[in-house]
Amino acid sequence: MTKKKTKKLSKPKTRAINATGSVTWDCPSILGEDGRGEWDRMLGRLLFTGRLDNIEPTALLTYCRAFETWTRAEAWINENGLVAITRNDKGEVKGVAAVPHVAISARAAAQMRQFLTDCGLTPASSAKIETVNQEESIDDKRNRLITAILSKPNA
Repeated sequence: MTKKKTKKLSKPKTRAINATGSVTWDCPSILGEDGRGEWDRMLGRLLFTGRLDNIEPTALLTYCRAFETWTRAEAWINENGLVAITRNDKGEVKGVAAVPHVAISARAAAQMRQFLTDCGLTPASSAKIETVNQEESIDDKRNRLITAILSKPNA
């Protein structure tokens, strides 16, 4: 019996700078194009709000996977509609049912909403969560964000 070789995942190039200034959090290679874009967007948002140090990378990964699922489901719904119509041999409508993509989209949206709430990134939840650097000025936040963007390796 031969051992099956597993394919090594390539190391992603997306990085962020946390509040202490250290580079961390490579973007997981399992994310597709939509997920990687959302990873970058959310890292910037978490960094700017001072909440990056309070988040587990797996929580962000779960959010980004839910975002990918949601965008795929919504794209399918936009193209094919919300319901499936079944017809009999004569072409008469036999039944109408919601397509599974509706429930998939709703579950993914709920997962994303929960992450945003837990991270204090919704208007209602932001007042309840203390930021890491309350005394940090808007200029300091802007400078950290610019440094993070400029330090990204070229793709």
